[in-house]
Amino acid sequence: MESKTKIDLTSELIAHLVVEHFGSQSAVAACLPLKDGWFNTAYRVTLKDGLETVLKVAPPPDVPILTYEKNIMRTEVDVMCRLAAIGDMPIPRFLAVDFSRSTLPSDYYFMELLQGTPLDKLSSGLGDDDHDSIERQKGALAARFHQVHNPGFGYPQMQGEPYTQSWKEAFLQIIANILSDRDRYKVRLPRKSDTIYRIFEHASQLLDGVPTAVLLHFDFWDGNIFITGEPGNYTIEGVIDFERTIWGDPVAELAVNINKSAEALQGSKFLEGYAAVAGRSLLDTEEERRRYTLYRAYMGLIMVIECAPRAYPLALRTWIKTYVYQVLKQCMNQMERF
Repeated sequence: MESKTKIDLTSELIAHLVVEHFGSQSAVAACLPLKDGWFNTAYRVTLKDGLETVLKVAPPPDVPILTYEKNIMRTEVDVMCRLAAIGDMPIPRFLAVDFSRSTLPSDYYFMELLQGTPLDKLSSGLGDDDHDSIERQKGALAARFHQVHNPGFGYPQMQGEPYTQSWKEAFLQIIANILSDRDRYKVRLPRKSDTIYRIFEHASQLLDGVPTAVLLHFDFWDGNIFITGEPGNYTIEGVIDFERTIWGDPVAELAVNINKSAEALQGSKFLEGYAAVAGRSLLDTEEERRRYTLYRAYMGLIMVIECAPRAYPLALRTWIKTYVYQVLKQCMNQMERF
């Protein structure tokens, strides 16, 4: 995907990074830009000894981004290392990580290459049984992530102070930050920023009942889920892109389905798989369904506002500023009635 947050690396620079991290005898056999994704730069780098890796590079510090996006690659590495320490989690291994910004002005890492196919590229050819099986696996995996808890709530990279013990307080700060981005980039929204904040503040009474901060991938869409196997026997090989992780309410994980209402998600195979691991489903109560509306609205704010600094292609901007904009309006109208 085209975005202003991406940078181009020369083949000479990539070869230099390979030598720096894999040794003077290492050399690049092939290098292919990976164009999926809207934020980081990524290359598939194959070494002459056969090692296949992904080089992922964060935007340089001077590139305009959203407040919550500052240093999110560091969140990704921290969270994935925490999951790796737990064991038996389908995540790729880091091969080298460099946050020094000495060779590049950006954070970057080399990670092992997953061999499977991103689900978004596979899903259109799936039969009903395979689709249902994968959705149940996705739900079960999300429930496993949610079994990882934290002492407090919020974005890991935003914690200059100790984590807050209140999800309501953390979430309202998250909303304040995204609305400050809206004002900074002068993005058109259905209401003024102070009005939008008051709507979230009014509805935030629903968040008092969230007792535990769980690990939310918060970007758990099909493009970040890799599948291996054959028809009748597909499995999730791995999940990538934990950089947008939040410690928060498990219901918020569903906000990636911004195009689906709570009613549309109820009874889904995803939630069936989730319940099989968690012992209960999500969206079973009216309170949870209302909380989901807050998280859909937040996802809508992110998608609309990020168009400004990233300068997406016209077709994508048009879809976001029409369809997502309308979802955001609907969610805010509902929240005013809570």
